[in-house]
Amino acid sequence: MWYITFIACNPDPGASSKGDGPDVTPPPIVAGSRTLQRLNRSEFQRTLRDLTGIDRDFSSGLPEDDSSYGFDNQGAALNLTVGHLEAIEAVVDQIATDLLEDKNESDETIEIQGEGPGTSYAGTGALSSNGSVYVVYDGEVSTAVSLESDGQFELTVRAAGDFTGDASILAIEVDNELIASEPLLARTFTDTRRTVRLDEGLHTIRLSIANPSTSELDRRSIGIDSLTLDGPDAPEVGRTAAWRKIVPCAPEGNPNPGCRSQVFEDFGLLAWRRPLSEADLAWLDGLSDATIDAGGTADEGLVAGVRGLLLAPEFLFRIEADPEPGQAERDLDGYEVATRLAAFLWSSTPDLELLQAASDGSLLDEDSLDRQVERMIRDPRAESLVADLAGQWFDIRNLDVVVPDATLFPDFDDELRASMRTELSLLSEQWFLGNSDFRYLVENDETAIDARLARHYGVGFDGTGFRPTYSGRIGITGTGGFLTAHSRPASASAVSRGKWVLENLLCSEPPPPPAEANMNMAFEPIDGSVRAQEEAFRGADSCQACHATMDAVGFSLGGFDGVGAARTEDEFGYPVDTSVELFGTPLDGQAELAALVANDARLPRCAAKKTLTFALGRPIVDADDPVLDAITTEFIESGTTFEALAKGVVHSAPFRRRSAPAPVEETP
Repeated sequence: MWYITFIACNPDPGASSKGDGPDVTPPPIVAGSRTLQRLNRSEFQRTLRDLTGIDRDFSSGLPEDDSSYGFDNQGAALNLTVGHLEAIEAVVDQIATDLLEDKNESDETIEIQGEGPGTSYAGTGALSSNGSVYVVYDGEVSTAVSLESDGQFELTVRAAGDFTGDASILAIEVDNELIASEPLLARTFTDTRRTVRLDEGLHTIRLSIANPSTSELDRRSIGIDSLTLDGPDAPEVGRTAAWRKIVPCAPEGNPNPGCRSQVFEDFGLLAWRRPLSEADLAWLDGLSDATIDAGGTADEGLVAGVRGLLLAPEFLFRIEADPEPGQAERDLDGYEVATRLAAFLWSSTPDLELLQAASDGSLLDEDSLDRQVERMIRDPRAESLVADLAGQWFDIRNLDVVVPDATLFPDFDDELRASMRTELSLLSEQWFLGNSDFRYLVENDETAIDARLARHYGVGFDGTGFRPTYSGRIGITGTGGFLTAHSRPASASAVSRGKWVLENLLCSEPPPPPAEANMNMAFEPIDGSVRAQEEAFRGADSCQACHATMDAVGFSLGGFDGVGAARTEDEFGYPVDTSVELFGTPLDGQAELAALVANDARLPRCAAKKTLTFALGRPIVDADDPVLDAITTEFIESGTTFEALAKGVVHSAPFRRRSAPAPVEETP
């Protein structure tokens, strides 16, 4: 019972917290200043992946990061413990081992069937009525495959054409390159084979109809039975792909001193996010020489330097110089801006294009900065915006840890949890990676769901995968994921749902509870509906300052139970009443709540504040208000797209300048 009241009125909404541990309040923030910021777990993972090309979970052994002001990338809350150092050293040691190992390639076969559960196609197709093949109507489907080796592979697509009109022509593309265009016989499955040269890693295979229909009355289609990739045809023994990526000057090993120095310079630029000085390079050469002098090979000497690069503070921290003594602030240089950009939009390290723009000074030009933002949002690495920014802001991550009562909600399982997570992620993508306006997240009336969610929502669904479907739910507050993440294990929570809407969509945090607030809440079925008992319990004037608005929001969402399923009766069997008065406006139910929030003037400013908090790695303070107002105005005038907001953020003075830290007060 204490827990319910605690989340209703957190006495310090900016406090940092993790799990059930004590809250940690960061030190006071000076506008424009930043603490020395460690890479958080996501940044550590993504940076190492992008640097080495090794697709492995690097962060699982690291301690969880504290969350502050809603995000786990807030510099003041990112401590560095012995546990961090030990885990980081273990990761770097494993990378060193991977670099030095030879890779024994072997044949592999990847087969994707057109039918059955877990079909890995995405696009405009669907299973046939008898479930035997995957049918593509006019459009296209694609699938992604991850290869462990380089070499020649045989790609086979077994498919058949339809039986009306001219023969359907199957087009096969690999990584956007057309490799086959073959007519298919009607209702006769044939194999289309091609040999393709592919490198280790991820590839996209797209299947489409090269001669689409010209009339709705004659829709052309193809049926896909299977897609198979076999190879490589000549397995090799050699250095790993990570080695070849980092040491291109000696792809098979045994680098000479000149090659070694080039690796330290090139890899060091990416790892430290700035050019290395002569002293830096001499230090790395010293590490390498010491390893070789002790009996190590040239390969081991080079890896010793790479290991030093990845264990240095320059890699683990985003280091920025303070202004000179007597100066209030300074402009960031190109490399510092590039680092902030990559952390904001990719949760990773700058790529070579960003670093080149930093080197020649063009990154500091506003038009060039805009072009980089546009490019970066369209890069696959921008999926981090959904995983990290939306994942925390919209509580997508919380779905992994909620545990609804299995007795009361027997229909809830891991499959439903995963579908809820995907729905929220796809909804978020429409704003972060698409071109929709921010209100779309709040008031769209069509969402992408799969068959599992459709059954949970009680709506019809025909096909496989996720596809836009009218579910009768409006925006993010109607998704099963949001509603489940903001419920108690045994019931819906008006307080949690209302608090989240106020704090995360309107940035209108409820005030702290009065000292005399009663923390013990217990309801009985014989005392009336849950809503009636909650209203009576918090009816005192001292409670209303906190609960009047918050509870009204939550009560309007009462038509959904603790796992987001629609309902007409509450936990005790009483009729659910979703009529409320909010901000002086009467409304009834989730759809009317969504419409009211979507038109609230606070909504775009709150989006700007949340995004700026994440981008800066620090909370927004009163002194930032003029900047926040300017960003919000530009955001609104540009159609409230994420791209427009991101440009406003990266152009702002707090993003491009660094202030002197607050003076340390002496203790008397």
